[in-house]
Amino acid sequence: MKYIRADRSIVEKIEHDFGKEQADYLHFDDGFTFAASEGDNIAGFISTHIGKLPYIENTFENYIDVIEVRPEYRGRGIAKKLLNLLEEESKKKGLYQIRAWSSEDKKEAISMWLKLGFCLDPQEIISVVTKKSVKGYFVIKIL
Repeated sequence: MKYIRADRSIVEKIEHDFGKEQADYLHFDDGFTFAASEGDNIAGFISTHIGKLPYIENTFENYIDVIEVRPEYRGRGIAKKLLNLLEEESKKKGLYQIRAWSSEDKKEAISMWLKLGFCLDPQEIISVVTKKSVKGYFVIKIL
């Protein structure tokens, strides 16, 4: 498995393999995108954007907009490796935390977040897509 910090050249492949909605979450100038590939296949990717934490001077976080691993590649530690790369890069940039959202129906993901040292903050949000209430967790790891 090859892991890279991705650039815009990956957008078309992500769109083809994972869908336009997932490709729309990719960040390059305002965050990081890492990908795992095996040959010509993208096994998984993660993309984040850096944002300022409100009310705290000079304090920034890395927010995960998307993390995906193809079903046939799950259980091989790909998400863990992508998150480790993200954590290393976030620390180099002096960011305070990494944060993401996971709906409560994603049992595998919630288990993964806990194993990787993230805290869970139960929340109910309104989906920007469906405009309906969704229960889940903000997951946070202080760096």
